[in-house]
Amino acid sequence: MIDKVLGLKPRKRGPGPHSTEVRKEIFEVINQHWPVHASEILEHLGLPRDEKKHLLLTKYHMEKLARDGLIETKKVGQSFIAWPKEVEKLRVMHDLMRGL
Repeated sequence: MIDKVLGLKPRKRGPGPHSTEVRKEIFEVINQHWPVHASEILEHLGLPRDEKKHLLLTKYHMEKLARDGLIETKKVGQSFIAWPKEVEKLRVMHDLMRGL
């Protein structure tokens, strides 16, 4: 059941048939609660934080979102955090305005 939630095909490699919906849900969590750690995303989705498989699948979807240009990610120590790309644009505008 949980594997379907995160978009994993049973006994096959690669994303499952629900991976697009899962990615949308993860993006919504990142958009509402940024900056957010992968385990916090699991918490917001109502999944257990302590299972490594779920954490790895969440990181996989976060990396796909980053490759699609929707979020920015950064690894701080052992933590993998993400925030929306729009926030990065606002930060750049803030830096430019601060220089005036």
